[in-house]
Amino acid sequence: MRTNGRTRAMAVAIAILFGMVALYVTRPAPPPATTGPGFVGQDHPSLQPPDPLTPDEIGYQVPRDRIKAIDAPSFVVAAAARFVPDRTPVIGVALGGESRAYPISVLSRVEIVNDQIRGRAIAVTW
Repeated sequence: MRTNGRTRAMAVAIAILFGMVALYVTRPAPPPATTGPGFVGQDHPSLQPPDPLTPDEIGYQVPRDRIKAIDAPSFVVAAAARFVPDRTPVIGVALGGESRAYPISVLSRVEIVNDQIRGRAIAVTW
């Protein structure tokens, strides 16, 4: 069976039309508009802000002094710290020409380090 140019053009036009309809039908739905005063951006309108915690609820979640701080950290120079991989994320503090690095892997367990740099007390938290 031979097809002429007009039949071929009609088939291509129909294929394109069906492709455009398929793209339109399967497009993602737009995010719902926000209407509440407590939300910014594209939050879902049915979400409500959480109730604030009372001091009693916080006390029951994590009892006071349950996580101990590091109060007297010890340090080594970076060249001697072969036990710490080079790409270990740290929180760095520099004060008066002196600098220290606190590995996040340690801070994730203790959450606070009380230290002194050049006689000034600092607290490093995570």
